[in-house]
Amino acid sequence: FFVKENKDWIDFLAEKENEVIGWIYGCYILRVESDPFVEIGGMVVSSEYRRKGIGKKLVFELQNWSEKHAVSKLRVRCNVNRLDAHNFYENLKFIETKTQKVFDK
Repeated sequence: FFVKENKDWIDFLAEKENEVIGWIYGCYILRVESDPFVEIGGMVVSSEYRRKGIGKKLVFELQNWSEKHAVSKLRVRCNVNRLDAHNFYENLKFIETKTQKVFDK
């Protein structure tokens, strides 16, 4: 894994033979109304490397980083149509806690 970070965010890149085959981005979130958490801002694993444990390892690395920063909650937001992603996160013991709408301007 290759790591790029600062105090509020981190990227982990999974490489094979100098080629990036997956990545995860996490950031520290502090809000007035809730305890701090680390949010998965994005994760991608190349299609030929899916279902080989790469995504699980990336999530594990991000979880370790968050725990080193005394943050126990890891959060991910996922589009309602991405059922494969829902299954992936549920298999990693993530629990669905809320459904919401997103508004942009």
